[in-house]
Amino acid sequence: MDFKTFILLSESVEIRHIDPEEDWEDASRAEAIATISGIRTGRDKEPRIIAYDENGEVVGAAFTSVGHDSEFSSHLGEPVHRYEFDVVVHPKARGTDLVGIKLIRAAEQDKRNFEAEMGKTFSRLWVVNPKLAKLLQTKKFGYEAESEYKDGTAHLLKW
Repeated sequence: MDFKTFILLSESVEIRHIDPEEDWEDASRAEAIATISGIRTGRDKEPRIIAYDENGEVVGAAFTSVGHDSEFSSHLGEPVHRYEFDVVVHPKARGTDLVGIKLIRAAEQDKRNFEAEMGKTFSRLWVVNPKLAKLLQTKKFGYEAESEYKDGTAHLLKW
């Protein structure tokens, strides 16, 4: 695939925020993608950021949650919030359309918006793709490993 084709493919993905209760059909499709991908999202996370292909089909999602983090709050002496997200991408949409990266970027923007409104917030995520775990720890993305495992998965943090 040449670069021009690659760019055109990556522009064919649209990212939208949804309310999982109102847009329950798309939320259900996102949950089905998580199931077929073998990703167990956290119980407190909901599919709030959805990726759609050029046909309007759900091809990925970011499941997000926000909460108070008492450990960091007591350590820092001020209220701190934890923004967590899990990203899932349908197997047929992996690789060429940058779906996962676009969902990660959208979740990061969502976290920044929350932080601007509510104060100090950090991101925590568990990355099951070893290549992605390494990529997110580069200067471009700025995540730090909280813990890494023998299988290449990692818990990552970003302030």
